[in-house]
Amino acid sequence: NKKIKTFQMKHPFLFNNGDLLFKDQGGPLILIDRCSKIKWVKEGTYHHSIEMDHNRDLWVGSQIPTENFVNDSIEKISKDGVIKFKKSVYELLKENNLEHLIVTSKETIDPIHLNDIQPVLVDGPFWNKGDIFLSLRNLSMIILYRPTTNKVLWYQQGPWIYQHDVDILGNNEISIFNDNLNLEKNKVNGNNNTLIYNFSSKKTFNPYKKAYEINKIATPEAGLSEILNNNDIFVEETLNGRLLRMDKNGKIIWEYINRSSDKKLYILSWSRYLSNKIVTKKLLNDLSKTCL
Repeated sequence: NKKIKTFQMKHPFLFNNGDLLFKDQGGPLILIDRCSKIKWVKEGTYHHSIEMDHNRDLWVGSQIPTENFVNDSIEKISKDGVIKFKKSVYELLKENNLEHLIVTSKETIDPIHLNDIQPVLVDGPFWNKGDIFLSLRNLSMIILYRPTTNKVLWYQQGPWIYQHDVDILGNNEISIFNDNLNLEKNKVNGNNNTLIYNFSSKKTFNPYKKAYEINKIATPEAGLSEILNNNDIFVEETLNGRLLRMDKNGKIIWEYINRSSDKKLYILSWSRYLSNKIVTKKLLNDLSKTCL
């Protein structure tokens, strides 16, 4: 019942029947139908990404109330709003003998800063469906975690710095939106980039480096990217209010600037790329229904 002047709809998830799941940054989780009628509200401190797993359950970041620091947690929730799994990120690190990696715990109340949960949808040589990747910004760390056994299967800190948005590419690669923050100057070190880590070679690549430089993409916080089937890349430059699709050489296919009629520039809020095929499947088949 908290009164607010603005509501930041963060990373909304659209279902095939037109239902929409969303939350404010640090607020309750809300499901509405295609006519904007509320189906359910789950109280809590939900934040950042919403992603669906192979069982059609949703993974969402949340927080567990703790006196001394922000205790991020991961939650698996059914579309009916039932919590199926909940785990403190601090506890899963501690239980996997990785507590020592939280090196900032005495200097900040936000030592972890979970910003993305990416479910594994199909088995591969390095992971199984049901596993999840976690992006922990304030540790510059990506983790591969298996909830069924409470095991961290793999983790790495850097070369990404202050990263957001981990995605799975094929059966042996992940992409990471690297904010590439210069901590000394508290600004981006040149440009952001999308790095690709290969589990087979254990090497990191930067195939869109030229494209990011040409288009001067540099959000100091947040940001996300998605590599499309033809190797174009969709990027949200969050704090600079820009969305764009570009090819590997930096040619802009399209661009959107979130500028209002008063010429002010406004931030974005974790956009989601939907192809024409997906939009048709999710929405056009439902247009015959009317809202009363």
